[in-house]
Amino acid sequence: YLGSYEAVGIGNDVGFGDFGLGVAARARLAEPVGLEVSWGYHDQSFQDGSTRITEPLSASVQFFAVPWASVSPYALAGVTWTNRNYSDTYFDGVSQQTVQVNDQLFGPHLGVGLEFDVSESTSLNFEAKSISYLNVGPQDPSITGSLQGTMGLNLHF
Repeated sequence: YLGSYEAVGIGNDVGFGDFGLGVAARARLAEPVGLEVSWGYHDQSFQDGSTRITEPLSASVQFFAVPWASVSPYALAGVTWTNRNYSDTYFDGVSQQTVQVNDQLFGPHLGVGLEFDVSESTSLNFEAKSISYLNVGPQDPSITGSLQGTMGLNLHF
């Protein structure tokens, strides 16, 4: 996809969002049903020594409302695995805190999207996904979910 933005929370209502890029492969099992696998790379600064990097890998089933139309809304559901590497500081409302993690989170996701046909072999899509992580540890200050928005250019083969 062309661009992605992931919003994640740490601590008490402290959040951040990082831009990302990625790739996705989608196959239509039937006209209204698709399968998609996507991988993204979100980085706080895209420079050496970045303090926040997340790499979500997702598998989704997509359900297209009007797959024959030039504009087609869809819903999706699936699972996300996210590699994350943080060495970041944040203010929790009382004092400055440091979070250091280098681990993987996993959990289900739900989302909605809109696909626009550009030509017979290309389309654009806009998607919003809510991810609920199941394995955030009790000592981890991260909230148990994230929101991800993507915009993509699809090439049809």
